[in-house]
Amino acid sequence: MSPLDTNEIVLLTNSIVTLVCGLVLFFLIYIKKIEKHFIYYFWGLGFVLYSLRLFSNFFLGYENTIIELALGLPTYLFFVIGTWGITGKKWVLYLLSVLVMPLIITWLMNLPILDVYIVFFYGLLTVGVVVNRNLLGRSMDKLVIGWVLLLLANLILGTSGWLSDSFATVAKIILLFGIIDGDLALRIMRARMELSSHDYPINVGNPTSKGGIRIIIPRASGESPVKSISKWINLRLEENIKNGVETNLLIMQNIIPYGVLRSFAWKKQESVHIFVFSENKPKNAEFSTFGFDLIEIGAVLTEIVRKNSADNVCGETFMVDLSILIHTFGAKPVYDFLLNKMGDLRSSGTPLFAFLNAETHEKREETLFKSISDEIIRI
Repeated sequence: MSPLDTNEIVLLTNSIVTLVCGLVLFFLIYIKKIEKHFIYYFWGLGFVLYSLRLFSNFFLGYENTIIELALGLPTYLFFVIGTWGITGKKWVLYLLSVLVMPLIITWLMNLPILDVYIVFFYGLLTVGVVVNRNLLGRSMDKLVIGWVLLLLANLILGTSGWLSDSFATVAKIILLFGIIDGDLALRIMRARMELSSHDYPINVGNPTSKGGIRIIIPRASGESPVKSISKWINLRLEENIKNGVETNLLIMQNIIPYGVLRSFAWKKQESVHIFVFSENKPKNAEFSTFGFDLIEIGAVLTEIVRKNSADNVCGETFMVDLSILIHTFGAKPVYDFLLNKMGDLRSSGTPLFAFLNAETHEKREETLFKSISDEIIRI
């Protein structure tokens, strides 16, 4: 057996890395590091089929047309669905409905079907990546960079042997990290869908309401803080519904029972948005559910502020509760988190009501958070 040359070594490396990318995605789904969303299954299948196609080129020593068709076309299809799927299932249905176009082009112009499909899929992928970047911002940057490199490797350096495979190998590693970053982007998209899922006239809100942070402290009584908070929110909800003001509830670690949350939502579903942040996500969540960490909480809060700014409304947002965040992540990180959000809250006119169970904190912690509050409310 003759030793492998540079082209063969790099092609084999590319094949192995591509396979590993697919297996890593399936493993992350299995250990619940990323959601069991259909886009990750399609990306994973795309990588695995892509690797099989590359392995066939390595072992056969050439590109077999039948294998290219059998493995190449499903690969591109899976990548297209994975890319566009983050924007919603309806886009996937639209894309599937136009897949007959390459067949029509091939028949009319007598072109090689594989070449037409490759150009067609690359076009769909490129547009999908651009759309995702515009919709979701920097969280899609790695996906863009990885795709640009892969585009360069396949369309420009396609016949350059080891150079093309080198670019493709690096591109797929970056793509993998971009897809994993897309897990947060997926949740941001879900938050947007929750915030914009209802088509109804929106009141500009309570004219006396100003943006900023309000610390709400339950008074010591025989009643549990959760019950006091739930009653106060219930009254506030009724007032907001009467005035046509949207209400957003950010619930930490399922502190408020689902039965109570249902009663909140049923008051007027189109104007009450509930976001649950939990380490243990239920299989069939009734409300929009996210991971319990400051990044995801911050992402949802940013979407709320963005919507308020875009719609020129001042809907109220309740965080239940701030004490859980402080006990979990520490006073300083949570303080910095709120401090970073304060400017956006004020400029957009978004009031954030954060509940603080003062009895569970040292005096210096209570004073620290009071120092950035625009108002202290005792209930």
